[in-house]
Amino acid sequence: LVEVVVAGASDVAKYGAGLQEGVYLVGSGSTGAGMAFCTLAGVHCAAMLVGSWFFKLPRDGWAPKGWTPPPQPAGSVVASGSMGHLQAMKTPQFYLMWTLICGNSVSGLVLISSAKTIMTDVFAGALPLVVTGAFATGYVSAISAANAGGRLGWALLSDWAGRRNLFFVFGLGAPLAAAVPYIT
Repeated sequence: LVEVVVAGASDVAKYGAGLQEGVYLVGSGSTGAGMAFCTLAGVHCAAMLVGSWFFKLPRDGWAPKGWTPPPQPAGSVVASGSMGHLQAMKTPQFYLMWTLICGNSVSGLVLISSAKTIMTDVFAGALPLVVTGAFATGYVSAISAANAGGRLGWALLSDWAGRRNLFFVFGLGAPLAAAVPYIT
């Protein structure tokens, strides 16, 4: 076991400059976050490797009972069964999809990583009894849970509504986000 010290808001106020709230390993000056992330990375890598061993490809010619593929026009990508990466990169859909996924991922990461700071800096002055450190942490947890639920929900909706229709809905996100300052 390792001895730790918890520095709360009152400790930061009492001891002053250079101290931040958190849990510190005694004598190291480290919060242990670096080692925690290394451990999480190792566990995640191991889980992905073990999971990949259980993937199985169906035998050639396998199809679900009663399923017949829909007819495709001659010469289409679907009829030929594949499209090379160089051919895919010549289509506008590739760049639209890449921009969409990149934009959604980056904006989500930026929001989740700074949500506690945003909540405390923007709303703590107006609602000091409501917006506490615990409330802001709960807010970040709720955003993260909604992020995970959205990944599952959008995947299910994509299977039901169709990927092309869902990418159109995703495409509305950028103009709507750009319009927010003018709406509010």
